[in-house]
Amino acid sequence: TDGTFVDLTDNPRVTGANNDLVEDCQALVAAQNLWAGVAANGDLRSPYFIRSWGTGTPEQQKIDRWEGVTVTSGRVTELAIDNTGEEDGISGTIPTEIGNLTALTSLDISYNQLSGAIPTELGTLTALTSLDLSGNQLTGAIPTQIGSLTALTSLDLSGNQLSGDIPTQIGSLTSLTQLSLGSNRLSGDIPTQLGSLSALTDLYLGGNRLTGSVPTQIGTITTLTTFSICNNLLTGALPTPLRTGVTLIGYPTADGYNPIACQMVPRVITNAGASFTALTATECTDGTFVNIATSPRVAGNNNDLVEDCQALVVIQNHFSAIAANSNLSSTHGMRTWGTGATASEKLISTQGSGFFATNTWKGVTVSAGRVTALNLSAFTQGAVLSGTLPPELGNLTALTELYFDSNNFSGSIPHELGSLTSLTDLNLSSNQLSGSIGSWLG
Repeated sequence: TDGTFVDLTDNPRVTGANNDLVEDCQALVAAQNLWAGVAANGDLRSPYFIRSWGTGTPEQQKIDRWEGVTVTSGRVTELAIDNTGEEDGISGTIPTEIGNLTALTSLDISYNQLSGAIPTELGTLTALTSLDLSGNQLTGAIPTQIGSLTALTSLDLSGNQLSGDIPTQIGSLTSLTQLSLGSNRLSGDIPTQLGSLSALTDLYLGGNRLTGSVPTQIGTITTLTTFSICNNLLTGALPTPLRTGVTLIGYPTADGYNPIACQMVPRVITNAGASFTALTATECTDGTFVNIATSPRVAGNNNDLVEDCQALVVIQNHFSAIAANSNLSSTHGMRTWGTGATASEKLISTQGSGFFATNTWKGVTVSAGRVTALNLSAFTQGAVLSGTLPPELGNLTALTELYFDSNNFSGSIPHELGSLTSLTDLNLSSNQLSGSIGSWLG
């Protein structure tokens, strides 16, 4: 009331319904009380500034002295409750009463532990130019009422657990220069309406489950300098205008763009018409692909180099049958398997002695008569592989290292990998794998 938390001498009322500092003060007290009722907030350190509101000397009790609150011309215009310096931040939901702070131009409640849905009441904050709810645990859909905040220049909802489609109403926010919806669980197509955001310089949509292709309308945003669609389920080509003058997050150059994933991988060198050499597993016999003279068999069922070779040939044939792999560089490791002169056809060469013969199949390491490492990482091979992971990987039972990272592998992780009990290094990162992680990993 006048004189308790609000000094109207310093902060005169502004005429109009729900348009004075007393009512702004009441909205903040309601928010404070909501968070005070959450048990998890009992562990916040006592000096946390939300706890200081309305306390201290009479001068400190006044609303324009509250930390994180900015009062301008008798209204609360900025609210910054971002978690800086706190280990956990505020838990609970976003109070609907914040929608009563209708003079707000900036609202920052980032990097707390807030959960639940984004209140539709935030759609009443039509004076907002900056809204940051990033780094929380918010769930549910992005409310369509966000489209009413036409004064916004910056909108950051990244790093939450938001789901559903990107609302087409965001296309109405034509003053936006920065839009970040990354690292959520958003699905569906990228709305063509985003092409109306003609002032955008930064667009971050990576780390979701978006499908379809990048709309050509995005390519018409001439102001765009930074664009991230990393790690979605997108297909198709990138709009041509985006190939120049735009920093594609996760890529060294636009030439390295891959429309499905967004790994930092070497440029994909096309070699149209080239294909894998056709191999058959029955050819993995002593003297053809395997030189047993330098790599003697090791006793035991499914425990010799010939059987490892047979597994590799099946894996090679699995990937060679996938059309997307037909344009791989002819120097890709998998194309070196079983090709070339007699010595290089073999899984290991005749050079060297005993267990220390030279490996000739790129990406394959043989030790003590067994295949012990398989490295088809796109970083190593210079190009990406597509397709599913073949279950025959589980037959390479002596593997200690398996690197399949930064490719375009899709589908589930085969449970047969549970047979690789000697593994010390397993890297399947930066792919498009889906499904659950099997209990075999234990």
